[in-house]
Amino acid sequence: DVTVTATCTAGRAVGGGFRVVSHTGDGPAILASYPSSDTVWTVSAGPTFKSTAFSVQAWVICVTAIP
Repeated sequence: DVTVTATCTAGRAVGGGFRVVSHTGDGPAILASYPSSDTVWTVSAGPTFKSTAFSVQAWVICVTAIP
């Protein structure tokens, strides 16, 4: 399994997030895609039986944090 994260810069918070996957074969199974803290988006993926290679990127949409 592979886990990747995307982090907001100081003073900003997670407003949303998503994943980008590229693969050969059947592609990976997305196990999770969620905000793991106020400033981090986490994505976890694992290979399927027929997947030969894959990459996963986490993207976070950051918003200005209101104190």
